[in-house]
Amino acid sequence: MKGKLKVLYLTMNPNRQSTTVPTELWFRCLSPKLFPVIVFDKKGPFFDWTSKSKIPSYHISLPFPNKKFPIPFLMSLVKLALIVKKYDIQLIHANEHDIYPISKFLSNLLKIPIVVSVHSIIPKDFGLWAFKNSKYLKRIYFVSKSAMQNSLPALKNLPKNIFMVLPNCIDPNKYYPDPKIKLLAKERLNLSNAFLVGAAAALQPIKQLEHIVYALSKIENNSVKFVLAGGPKAGFESYVQAFLDFASDILKNRFIYLGHLDDLLEFYNLIDVYVSTSKEEAFGISVLEALSTGCPVIAYPSKGALKEIINERIGIVIPQDRIDALTEAIIFLKNNEELRNSMGIEARKYVIENYSMETISHLLWEDYLQILNQN
Repeated sequence: MKGKLKVLYLTMNPNRQSTTVPTELWFRCLSPKLFPVIVFDKKGPFFDWTSKSKIPSYHISLPFPNKKFPIPFLMSLVKLALIVKKYDIQLIHANEHDIYPISKFLSNLLKIPIVVSVHSIIPKDFGLWAFKNSKYLKRIYFVSKSAMQNSLPALKNLPKNIFMVLPNCIDPNKYYPDPKIKLLAKERLNLSNAFLVGAAAALQPIKQLEHIVYALSKIENNSVKFVLAGGPKAGFESYVQAFLDFASDILKNRFIYLGHLDDLLEFYNLIDVYVSTSKEEAFGISVLEALSTGCPVIAYPSKGALKEIINERIGIVIPQDRIDALTEAIIFLKNNEELRNSMGIEARKYVIENYSMETISHLLWEDYLQILNQN
């Protein structure tokens, strides 16, 4: 701990996915100079990982302030303050904007600078309420320019010079192209002669996976199949079951559902093209994972976020919600194997140069130092 920068992280995500993917990679890259302490609203796989990694980890409820029932909030605030004092914390980092309110109270109480990561678009009413009286707020990290632009109405009372785009990152050594993995996976699933269109997500309506089903239903070629990985997001179990029934009814044996996968390396190697049809994305980590594995991507702009990531050398961005354009793009890439291969090679280079955990962690570290020097 001696000589390291002591940062308190607060998160509402107990899992090693979504908002905590970059957090884990920051910890790994910055371990020689960063001493993280982390508080979880709920226990889960990420809590287990941080504990095993000997990172001080605590489970404390992180509620909203409540004038009518203030005791739970105040008790949590006291527990957090004791942790700050115990470790002589220099900076507070709210890992999601949803838990910024209690993080802000802690920062104001102890006069410690605070930063917050924004992984999605901030609703206007929430932002205007949550971010007022932010005395020690030094930076808001947005995962994309579009997420920042779409969140501006919620943050109109804050100075723009505290806004910064800090993209999500991945470990390219975890997601890499491997022809042997592809060959064995296709043989095991009896899909050797198939052209596989893939998607992976926490399944919910906003992902609009029905669009992929409709797009493939217009392709009169039984070798073109849809492979889906992922389990239902909590609360959407009934929707997911109805979707699976719908996809199976429309596509028959051209729909392959793999369920939740802890490791997606085989999945990304298995498929020939990755498709994202989200209504809205703040960034899209799965898109980066696919690109890193050498898989070209077809995507809707999703309010602009995916248009920031994907260029014509590594994939195709089509007009939002245009199923006809999605069908055409799938057929185009199916019929152009040489282009697909070149896109895959460029995609991996692009991710390593722009979104590797080393690159993004360095940007975060330099900004931490700038904030503390100014403070």
